[in-house]
Amino acid sequence: MNQIGIQISKQVSENNRRKEKCSDHKPRMIAQGGVWGRFECDQCGWHETCDRQIAEDIGLEWKLHTPERKLTTERMVKKAARIHKGKAPDTTHIYAVKWKKNPKEVKFLEVSIEVYTTYEVTPFSFAPELNGGFPFRQNIAVVSQLERAMLEKGDMDMPDGWGKFDDLIQIQ
Repeated sequence: MNQIGIQISKQVSENNRRKEKCSDHKPRMIAQGGVWGRFECDQCGWHETCDRQIAEDIGLEWKLHTPERKLTTERMVKKAARIHKGKAPDTTHIYAVKWKKNPKEVKFLEVSIEVYTTYEVTPFSFAPELNGGFPFRQNIAVVSQLERAMLEKGDMDMPDGWGKFDDLIQIQ
């Protein structure tokens, strides 16, 4: 960083430090770009954008704060659906059978413009991927758009244990 950049950074830093801070002032790093970091306090709105040296000088921890997001079953199901859609761009809709709280399997009904109409719904299964993958068995049935319309009207049956088409959750 050049000398002018350092002076500007110090001036901005000095101006922000003069702002009124809350009693429970706990700034955290919310963004980092190269040698710059952005800090904010959720309580009072105080913010600071500075380089590492200035951050350390004013007692800010140079560590990017990333909120922990628990990967819930719903998030995993949606992630799996996005992966399916990415691998089969001809898929127009993805539905899931409502899953239990801690499921051992998740069932997907995928509608594709590239499959032939067979007038039957035949699921196929994938084993769980326990090492960083999808931890449930996946049962997937791919149907044509005509078959989807027939399922929706009740003119065709869903596979055993899949319930009714109206009970499906549209994911994609």
